[in-house]
Amino acid sequence: MAAPMKTCGFCKKNIRDKSYRSLASNISQDHYGNIFKILGIAMTGVLCNQCVNKLNRIRKLNGDIETKVVSLTEERDKLLATLKTMPGIVQQCVSTPRRGEKRPLVKQTPTPRSRLKKSLFSTPTRKCSPAPKVTPEKRVVTQVTRSTQTKQPREDFDVKITVKYPHGERSKYVNTEPEKSALKAMMNSKKPEAIMKHYRKNDKYKDAIVNVVKKEIQKEINVLVRRNGNVFQNQSSENLLKFDWTAVSHEFQAKAPYLHNILCGAANLDLRTKKKLPGVITSAAILLYTRSQGLNQLQYILGLIADKCGMTKEGLKILHDLGVVVSPTSIMKKKKQLVKQQEKQIMETVSTYVNHKQEFTRNASGLSPTAGLESDTEVTSLAACGDSETQGLPCHAAVVESEADKTQYHTGRTESSAENNLLFSAACEIDDKSDTGDHLVQNIISKPKPIEILGDNLDVTISPAKMTMEKQRKSLHWFLVMAKQKRITAEDLNLPSDMLRERNDVLRVPTNSWIPSMVQTDSLCKNIVFHVSHILLKYIEFLKPASASFPTYISHPYMEKTKEKSIFLNCDLIEASENSSQGMITILQRIHHLAVPHVDNETPERIVFGGDVLTNERAFSAQEAMQNVPSEFESLSGLIHRPEGLHREMNFLLVY
Repeated sequence: MAAPMKTCGFCKKNIRDKSYRSLASNISQDHYGNIFKILGIAMTGVLCNQCVNKLNRIRKLNGDIETKVVSLTEERDKLLATLKTMPGIVQQCVSTPRRGEKRPLVKQTPTPRSRLKKSLFSTPTRKCSPAPKVTPEKRVVTQVTRSTQTKQPREDFDVKITVKYPHGERSKYVNTEPEKSALKAMMNSKKPEAIMKHYRKNDKYKDAIVNVVKKEIQKEINVLVRRNGNVFQNQSSENLLKFDWTAVSHEFQAKAPYLHNILCGAANLDLRTKKKLPGVITSAAILLYTRSQGLNQLQYILGLIADKCGMTKEGLKILHDLGVVVSPTSIMKKKKQLVKQQEKQIMETVSTYVNHKQEFTRNASGLSPTAGLESDTEVTSLAACGDSETQGLPCHAAVVESEADKTQYHTGRTESSAENNLLFSAACEIDDKSDTGDHLVQNIISKPKPIEILGDNLDVTISPAKMTMEKQRKSLHWFLVMAKQKRITAEDLNLPSDMLRERNDVLRVPTNSWIPSMVQTDSLCKNIVFHVSHILLKYIEFLKPASASFPTYISHPYMEKTKEKSIFLNCDLIEASENSSQGMITILQRIHHLAVPHVDNETPERIVFGGDVLTNERAFSAQEAMQNVPSEFESLSGLIHRPEGLHREMNFLLVY
């Protein structure tokens, strides 16, 4: 026959485990008697393990409360005892008897004896004294349960500071937080962050720290708003075009480290990737622009970008009020300044070269072609002849008669080295009062760098959101013209004059000179090995550690010259399409008037015109269509076609 099932007195569940707690035992009465009194129920029956664990938890919490009350009471009594020993409190507690004041007399009316009643017996009297103060007994709970263990109470520590002066020393006890914890951290040689962490927990010290940092930031901003601050103050066109986020960030961090760190921390900036760096710098620029409108470098850049993207004047005014951009008037003035600067650069590169060639041709046309300069020494002699102080000196330039050179001169197709081989009459033919020789010598000595023209089509399609009869798709076809200045020419290589003359005339160069020599072949093999090794070190993992000791470039004598940045200029945006013959003719005519030197409709020197393969083919077709024009300049023959960039490389690979 099965034994009867036991039921828990709290949760009313059947107890299947062998372990349970009987409430009738003496241990249960001692442990849980107070709890059942609070609950107001009788202690009968049995309980399951889960309910017994809850009772144990309540019993432990009661012990913790009693221990905490005892600890707090002792701390309070200790503080009260300290206060009672202070001079001010002791002085107020000592009372002196008052003199000169008498007790007021109480007038008592005698009572007749007949009405007095005698007591049957006397009642003893005693004075009521206050009960002595009883301190509750300190109870320490050390019983270990399954869940937690109560810690032993410990006494709080005191910190004593001793400061030694030349005339003595002073000591003081520190009993308040967070001073005690901070001083203890200092004694243990903790980091400054750990020491300030204790002060940060107190609102009083936290406000003081904020005020100190605020004053430091104000000092940094006062340095930035000065005229020599240089951060966000360079509004020149050159600085606007060469704005660098990283350089501005380093300069801003050097002059305002507190403000920079706060902004970087607010944006959670990763110093390795710096993806959020433009946002941090823009925020700093807007804040500083609100303080001083002289710090408007980034505002100019953002204003020009917004105006280029088509933002209206009303939108620019709203952004100006928010501190994002400068005023629309300032943007318009800056645009005019940038246009003037671009025109000046075009004048210094393209127009100067064209004018130099034209002036050189005009000055040379006034002299009889009977003599030629054959070396740089002869050019120097010509300069001496043109000098006003040496007019009386004899000219030692060699005089050579050349029919081929004479024919080349009359056709107007003199190459770039023709300035060194100029055919002219002797210096005695130049009038003493004329400065033609001076201009000619000046043009020979100070020769500007040659230029090249690059161009490509720029097509834009505008599709309306809702297409109607009036709003149709628009297709705009333009042609962008750019000029590039040759930084390195044959004159920069310090080559002999005879080699320069051979390089200028391709027909006179022997055919076998195009075949590489053994020295050139060995140099080419070494360079190919270098490039292949550089690629392997870059993309193969186990070879990457060796890249630190591998040179990054091939050294050569013209390293400093080749490191200079080339000059590229946007010269014109022609509203014509290269897809039509008439449009391509218009483009070539504009390029001729811009960059091809011409005198009396003759082109003394041709200019390289680079573009993609399709552009070169259409330009060549446009030149063929204009061959019937009588003059050389109007026939558009002043351009030499050349494919650029990737197209040139593909053509080179097609040969093999």
